[in-house]
Amino acid sequence: MNYTKNSILESTKEKIEGERLNWKLMCRPNALIACYSAKKHDINWRKKPTRQFIWPGRLSTNARRKLKQSIRWLIACSSTKQVFEKRYNKKIPWKINMATLTFKENLQDDNQGRKLLSQWLEMAKYRFELKQYVWKAEPQQRGAIHFHLMTNVYIPHAELNYTWNRLLRKNKLNNIDDNSTDIHAVTEAKNLEAYLTDYMLNDEKHAGRRPIQGRLWGCSHGISQAGKKFLLISKKELQAISEDLQQYSLAAKIRAEGKEPPEFLKFTGYWILPETYYKQLPECELKQQYFEEITTLRQKQQKELFPLLTSNVSCASDVT
Repeated sequence: MNYTKNSILESTKEKIEGERLNWKLMCRPNALIACYSAKKHDINWRKKPTRQFIWPGRLSTNARRKLKQSIRWLIACSSTKQVFEKRYNKKIPWKINMATLTFKENLQDDNQGRKLLSQWLEMAKYRFELKQYVWKAEPQQRGAIHFHLMTNVYIPHAELNYTWNRLLRKNKLNNIDDNSTDIHAVTEAKNLEAYLTDYMLNDEKHAGRRPIQGRLWGCSHGISQAGKKFLLISKKELQAISEDLQQYSLAAKIRAEGKEPPEFLKFTGYWILPETYYKQLPECELKQQYFEEITTLRQKQQKELFPLLTSNVSCASDVT
């Protein structure tokens, strides 16, 4: 049977009558989300029909949403660093740098390109202590695949070019001295999130080019797992939160523009928050949960990066 969300929610209430209704409260870097948490025997209404959509060379709506969210988590967990700019003859603060990885050969085998990127990322975890990143594949004018990579660690351009070309030379694609990479810190963007999102989601810059086959973007494991923690609250607590955050309500902002809110906002609480909201909160479970997410992303997981150091086996080889 086809139900509306409201009728499903009402039927679910009848099934668990007498129990406290639980709502999930989830933190995001720029938002707070509340949705109904069904019991195991009530999850059928959450199941969606199987859809087999093919998106050749472009991101689906859901993929664009996830990519935006990954960029927000990357920015949130990145600390401010400084880089010396010759143009200004002084140090400039930065959080994110952007790298471009290309191929001298006209490589149009997208699977091979992604495999080589994966191998370089594994190496970078050891050489540059790369932990959190977001990447996207795009076609060049000639049709070759290339990658844009966002990170929050300092990577010298000479080191980036050497390690990337060395990997490609093993696969007979590049010479060791080819200029196939570029990297720069994002220092002049007034709104860092808007700049990075627009750069990564701008499909017009490669309009008319061949579509990339297969996966178009990816991120580190830590970022992919961020935001999955939640707090269980009652309906009364949800109502209290809604009253406190009325000015940040997404549904209210849409109505203020004279439009009708999407259907999902009728059964989901969504509040767009300022960047400093969580920092200004008094000590509470919500603040603790958010900063636990950030701490997890920032941690240097030495056991995963250097497993040999924690074992009894001695090894004198240098990872290069």
